[in-house]
Amino acid sequence: MLTLPRVEKYIEPAYSLAEVLFGLIMLLTATLGSSLAATEGNASDRTLLTAALGANLAWGIIDGAMYVMDAMFNRGRSARILRDLRQSGEAAALARIARELDPRLADLTTAGERSRLYQSILEVALRTTDRRTRLERADIYGGIACAVLVFVSAVPGIVPFILIDNARIALRVSNAVLVAMLFGVGYFWARHTNADRIGTGLALMLVGLLLVGASVVLGG
Repeated sequence: MLTLPRVEKYIEPAYSLAEVLFGLIMLLTATLGSSLAATEGNASDRTLLTAALGANLAWGIIDGAMYVMDAMFNRGRSARILRDLRQSGEAAALARIARELDPRLADLTTAGERSRLYQSILEVALRTTDRRTRLERADIYGGIACAVLVFVSAVPGIVPFILIDNARIALRVSNAVLVAMLFGVGYFWARHTNADRIGTGLALMLVGLLLVGASVVLGG
């Protein structure tokens, strides 16, 4: 799920992994919170889990909408920068390009290479024309992908409730599955960032549990 080509066509791996992580933290907050608050004879676990899935769906929709807004904002900002470059003198325009790109390119290129690249970028900018920032199909598909990932990431957490009759045991198994998935997100994250996979998986699992614990304590 984390590497589906159709997902990566519209959202970057960092986005997709973050959406899955968000969905897992949301559901774990609900399930761990319910297990801590549960009392003997309390049979509300399934109801709480249903409510948690509803919350995941709602937040998935919200996150998808935020993705669309963010995509339009970044595209509009790029268009504004190009307009500013056209309206500036050459020295000021090159300095602006350097401010935008130096942090990303300084470790990969020499000063001379960056200078030639920035001159080429300025030449392209001078040939472009203003274009209104509009909602694009890719924005919508990316937003839908975000929403789906947040919701689908929580689905494995309900499988134990379908297969196990005892709600207490199902809740524990559900929590274990979700914690294991936190490790999986860290493992895949490391694959994209050239980090140690086991170490990153364990670290992200710990960070996720700390975030869940903080949310439970604060009443989230």
